Amino acid sequence: MRKIMLIILLIISIVFDFCTYERLNDKTKLANQIFMGNLSAAKSSFGIDYSKLNEDEKTFYYLQISSTLYTAMNTLDLTSYNDIKNRNELFSAIHNLYWCMTRSDSRKAILTNRVLVYKYLSEIILNSKDEKDCQALSKLAGDLYFNRVKQF
Repeated sequence: MRKIMLIILLIISIVFDFCTYERLNDKTKLANQIFMGNLSAAKSSFGIDYSKLNEDEKTFYYLQISSTLYTAMNTLDLTSYNDIKNRNELFSAIHNLYWCMTRSDSRKAILTNRVLVYKYLSEIILNSKDEKDCQALSKLAGDLYFNRVKQF
């Protein structure tokens, strides 16, 4: 009788573990979609020609970029990208770009260099394991934050 009870409990435990694993896997997939969706939204906003927009429209897109970067930054730990080798470089790139976007006096510099930011974000979205583009974006954002980039 004990053996039968132990076997039943073991089967229940295995089924429960499998269901828990599947739910966790579904949550990770959803977090991945949210993370990449926010990076894509930020990238798209950098693809806009700001010279054709009025100040209110520029402000709208500027705030949209900031909020999508903030969401991506805070979602990273829930994604499968949290386990990649260059996770710190990926986080730093998003984090530095976010901080650059929140500084009001770096706005002109970031908009002037938006094509370069767009390029780096595109590469990161295509291959998030590429340390080179993550480091380049992180450095550019840091330089823009501290106004070390010459404006064209």
